[in-house]
Amino acid sequence: MKWKWMQYLMYPDEVFDTVKLRFGYGNVLKTQRDTTKLNKNIQKCYERLWYTIGSYSLFIKAMDVEIGSLIAVLTTIFRAVDTIEDDTGLSIEERKRMLREFPKYLDNPSWDYQDCKAKQADVLRNFKDISAAYRSFPIEYQELLGHLAKDFSQKIAHYLSKDIHDIHEWHEYHSIIGGDVAVAVGMLAEKQGCEPGLLDDMHSGLKKAASWNMEITSLKDFHEDIAQGTLKWPTSIVSKYCKHPSELLDEKNREAAILCSNEIITECFYIPEFINYFGNIKTPELFHFCAVPVAFGIVFAEMIYGTDLPYQRVRRIRVGTISKVTLACHDYKGFLSVFYYYISKIYNKISDSDPNGARMRGYCEEALRACKTDRVFNPDSSHTASAAMVIAPVMLGAWALT
Repeated sequence: MKWKWMQYLMYPDEVFDTVKLRFGYGNVLKTQRDTTKLNKNIQKCYERLWYTIGSYSLFIKAMDVEIGSLIAVLTTIFRAVDTIEDDTGLSIEERKRMLREFPKYLDNPSWDYQDCKAKQADVLRNFKDISAAYRSFPIEYQELLGHLAKDFSQKIAHYLSKDIHDIHEWHEYHSIIGGDVAVAVGMLAEKQGCEPGLLDDMHSGLKKAASWNMEITSLKDFHEDIAQGTLKWPTSIVSKYCKHPSELLDEKNREAAILCSNEIITECFYIPEFINYFGNIKTPELFHFCAVPVAFGIVFAEMIYGTDLPYQRVRRIRVGTISKVTLACHDYKGFLSVFYYYISKIYNKISDSDPNGARMRGYCEEALRACKTDRVFNPDSSHTASAAMVIAPVMLGAWALT
């Protein structure tokens, strides 16, 4: 927490946007729906969102209560599946068994798992609340949520002990852990009468965007994945640069490590295949929920490309940058402008000595054409530096009291 306060002092020009976002802006985050009259177990799922998906939870809370409740419960259900996958205190076979049996847990009022050692253990230790929230929905929604949970958990079980050999398997794996979640949200939105026709081009739109986002953001977890033995980088690429992925952490292999992560990003740079899809989403709350995480993906891509960031322990987007990107993505043009800005930065970082540099230049040029807009995003400019300099000392005082 104190690290966040220190960032405000190091980058005082970002204070204005952070305060603006914190107290609500425009037409979305300013309106948080009243969930106090909902079923108590659904309320608990809403409360748990902050600890499972962080600030993204604000976009769910801004949605109409009916669709928001379904997405809140679905999100905690999928997080429970992820937590079983991540619990390295269990053997692979035991985790596979639990994942295959997971759909049964939703119908079992007494099931929970108190011995979970994973980071998000709370969702399994209190799974009775989540399953009760699931069972509180009408049967048609239970069937839909149950089907989505079963499909997701079975696919995760399949990949649990499976190595990712080539880039095609890499895309397929992230299509499951990211794309299937996006499709599930789209199915719920369409069933609620929100955004009719949303799924018409889902496989070429939102699913690809969510898959791409998971591919990029997963790169930053290299340290943690190596320690837990859960790394899923494509071996066909990693083997070009080292015998074992852990060797990429060695300082003497830093140049090879950077080229390795650069090549993976290059293979994932299919932005034109999904970027225009977001122009079809008309509901502001749903647009924000889908667009903002994807926008953070391009921020991470720029942070990682050409650097050794994936191999460091601290890999954070600054709070002020998060605020500026979130504010910019209040509509489609703003979303495009964020992508255009960070793709341009990546383009300027491409090295002539990188064996994949020529391909990356071509991909960037194609992506820049797809993201062209008359809106300009410039996170380095200050809305009012003087106002920020006034607020910064106040924040220092607040930090000193925490």
